[in-house]
Amino acid sequence: MTTKRYVSIAAGNFLQPIADLVAKLIAQHRDSMAEVKANEQEGDYAISTILLTVAMFESWLMRIQYDRGERTDGGFSYYEKLRGKHDWPDLKEVFVLRNTLAHNHVWEVWYDDSNPQAWVLDHIEHLIGCKTKNFKETVDLRLGRTKAHHLHIVPSLVDRTDASAVLILITAAAGALEKAGLLFGGMLHHVAVLTNGTRVDLHGLSNMLRDNVVKKKAAK
Repeated sequence: MTTKRYVSIAAGNFLQPIADLVAKLIAQHRDSMAEVKANEQEGDYAISTILLTVAMFESWLMRIQYDRGERTDGGFSYYEKLRGKHDWPDLKEVFVLRNTLAHNHVWEVWYDDSNPQAWVLDHIEHLIGCKTKNFKETVDLRLGRTKAHHLHIVPSLVDRTDASAVLILITAAAGALEKAGLLFGGMLHHVAVLTNGTRVDLHGLSNMLRDNVVKKKAAK
């Protein structure tokens, strides 16, 4: 009997669900209350897209560790080790956002709704959740956003602009890993199939959502 083996990682299992979420997010047209609350479906799809995209990237990082014979904590710290002095995307804010969402930080949002058609944000308070060093460095608590990429950090405010920014940054970081010879075997070019039969890879999904965000902003 001849035995064979393969190395298993989860990265490839995330792309199709991400594609489904992006398609649903693009199809969602109901507006949110700007800077006060995203509509529920917008938030559902945007948050899930962010969580799965970062999980996929972490899976790639774990495979790179295996291929290099290294054992570290993985995640953001390992990416930073690989990045070193390279001009690769800084993902600190992406991981802070992911951690804040995944670890269920609790926030309080104060707003003025005297005009039912245009709620106005008053202020935001962070109630519960670990304020790590990276969190303190990157989050503007007054605005509830990260400082560099302006990602909404409060779950009820997260929308397609945040999902798009995360996809763009993760795709660029993965591209840098591939160019450096660390991500191989076409991992970055696996494809998902949309409901209309279109085959699309991570780059294509990132571009789809980016274009939709631009179009939606232009329509306002």
